[in-house]
Amino acid sequence: MIPEPTAGALAEAAKAAYAQLHDELAVCFAGVPEEAAAYRPAPGEWSAKEVVAHCIACERDLQSWIAAWLLDIETPNNLEARPNVLPRLTALISVYDSIPALLEEYRHSTDETIALLAALPAEFVGREHLYRRASDAPMGNVEHGHEHLEQIRASITAK
Repeated sequence: MIPEPTAGALAEAAKAAYAQLHDELAVCFAGVPEEAAAYRPAPGEWSAKEVVAHCIACERDLQSWIAAWLLDIETPNNLEARPNVLPRLTALISVYDSIPALLEEYRHSTDETIALLAALPAEFVGREHLYRRASDAPMGNVEHGHEHLEQIRASITAK
């Protein structure tokens, strides 16, 4: 459901949705040793940490999308697999090298998205096609994060 067309309403809806996702991630990682979170269950599959890094990359790319929309630059309807690039995920993990650090950075990334949504100017919000995209995209990232929860659980339990 699309919130009423105000930046504040959109930011509040995104904040609530992201909070639920972060709560579920915290449960997934509660008591999990670093070794288990770094374990890749099979060749070509991501570890739980890599999945979180992927979600961070998705969030950062979403912010770039929104910035492009604010500049009236047309964007594709997908992130073109940029958040799937393993060296990018590895780089994120090398900087945020523990479960708490990764989860905190993911929260910071989503907080930045929420702040960006809250800062959308009235003229942007008033353009229905842009507001619809700005409404759908963060909720799509939240849904995408929920879709990865089972992958995280499976990766952790595979160790």
